[in-house]
Amino acid sequence: MNQLILSSALAIASCTASAITVNIQITAHEICSYANGTAQAAVSGGVPPYTYLWSTGATTASVTGLSAGPISVTVTDSQSDEATANNTIATAGYDLTAISGGSLCPGDAYGGYLVMNELPANGPVTFTTPFYTGLYMGEPIYSAYYSGPYGPLNNITLQFTDANGCAGELSTTGTLGQPTWTTPVILDVQGACAGGANGSIQALLQHSPTYARTWHQLTDGAGTVFGPNGSIVGSGQGTYGHTAISTMDIVNTWTGLAAGEYWLTQVTNFAPYTQWQPGGGCGDSVLVTIPDLGPGCANITGKVFMDYDEDCVKTGVEPLRTNSLLQFDPGPYFASTGRTVFTH
Repeated sequence: MNQLILSSALAIASCTASAITVNIQITAHEICSYANGTAQAAVSGGVPPYTYLWSTGATTASVTGLSAGPISVTVTDSQSDEATANNTIATAGYDLTAISGGSLCPGDAYGGYLVMNELPANGPVTFTTPFYTGLYMGEPIYSAYYSGPYGPLNNITLQFTDANGCAGELSTTGTLGQPTWTTPVILDVQGACAGGANGSIQALLQHSPTYARTWHQLTDGAGTVFGPNGSIVGSGQGTYGHTAISTMDIVNTWTGLAAGEYWLTQVTNFAPYTQWQPGGGCGDSVLVTIPDLGPGCANITGKVFMDYDEDCVKTGVEPLRTNSLLQFDPGPYFASTGRTVFTH
């Protein structure tokens, strides 16, 4: 009689941890002789947790304050297995990327500017090109300039030194387009009556596709800056009273103006930031003259509407009449709605 005997074997699998290894990643080389290099130990394998011992005596996974020269680290895992790595901290100058940049003036000797933050230590810096240093939006910045041509920025590199003579470079990438300048368009000028301050200027202020923002001011020959309602904002350099144009055109009207000559000025900067650009930035002005209409005119205020029920009271269904010619008798006197009356 044949007997079939079945036997089974129990397979036992065992897991063994891979050998511990370590590499030193240099996260920052030393700048000049400032002992500000940094490094990180990159560990793989072994059984965590790990302990670290650097040649500097540090016992953390990363180290800072390193001077140029060789550096090593030994890492030990929980099974007392060890691995050692070596690397070298180099020394070099600053290598910074600009935080922003922009175009300067059409036809200007300078093509554009690059902006960097103030160094956290060892400042201020000095560029080999013209530059501005100061506060912008409460933060200390440096704005350095470079010559054209306009085009790709990936080859733009500006040289500078810090307060201790440590050299560095500021660079950027991108494209700098040829700046496009716009000119305010005068839409309407109303004369002043009887020696009063009752003239007005209306203008279309156009945005520039290459400037993030332009500024507009209305001043008289004495440098007095006027607000939109004819109020005197101030006089002289440092006076604001500007209208900012960013991404769209706007129509601005200045009223309450006396007869005389006025300058509508457009600039790419306004005081106190005119130092951002050599020569104070770009500017252009349009001369506007408000005529003196003499004593034979007057101002009339009120609303002109279609008084369908002839009760001299405007109701919601009675529309206003805009841009309409009015005749006043006896006279005759003529005016457009919302405008100065004059004799004819």
